[in-house]
Amino acid sequence: MGFLYFVLLIAAAMTVLGGLIFIKLNHHYPASIQILTGLSGGFLLSLIFIGIIPEAREMLEQAIPAQAPWALPLAVAMGALVIIISEKIVPVEHHHDLEARGAVQYTKPHLFYVVLVAFGIHSLFEFISMLIAGQANLSMGLMLAVVIAVHNIPIGFVIMVQLEGIGASEKRIMKGLIVLAASETILAIGIFLLLHAFINTAVQGVLLGATAGVMLYLLFDELLPQIYKDADQHQTNFSIIIGALAMLLFLNVFGG
Repeated sequence: MGFLYFVLLIAAAMTVLGGLIFIKLNHHYPASIQILTGLSGGFLLSLIFIGIIPEAREMLEQAIPAQAPWALPLAVAMGALVIIISEKIVPVEHHHDLEARGAVQYTKPHLFYVVLVAFGIHSLFEFISMLIAGQANLSMGLMLAVVIAVHNIPIGFVIMVQLEGIGASEKRIMKGLIVLAASETILAIGIFLLLHAFINTAVQGVLLGATAGVMLYLLFDELLPQIYKDADQHQTNFSIIIGALAMLLFLNVFGG
């Protein structure tokens, strides 16, 4: 698991990379991000339906065969519901909502920290899901980390946009992103280790199903709206298809 923890840190650090790209390139080459995000969406489609859900079903059928048909869809729904509730409790603007809905209403001195905490909570569930998936199957966890890492690059863009909008300096924002990445990694590992003692085959199957729910929400609420907004639809479709086929090939070759 030590290697997986390191990969988790790299995935979290992609938020910092996103902030750096935003500063250095200032959106001069947006097409490359669209292609990467499209590939990420394709990766996620195959990973959810070919990797995570079948793995969760196999575990649940082995542990609680009589209840497996009901347990899997309930677990998937539970994962999506956790993310939905968390975003209602701590509202946060996403990269497809940059035209200022004004969902977060706080005074400016507090907004800097509120934005960072909100995005930290949002990403925490994804990181814990990655560790759970990686415990069940290392290759699956690693590919999920790749998807989350690519997704975190535009998240870095969004945080830069929001915090620059309240007058924070680029230097202060970058320091905040570094602290955020480190804190998310430590907290995700800590929560995972606390849960680890209670994870048997049945619990792991439920948690893996919930992971699929988290990833489905990520796909339909964040990745797809982002890649289809102001993008060439055909190019986006090709990116998603290529990503899905690449992940399908990986899962078949490496037994994911």
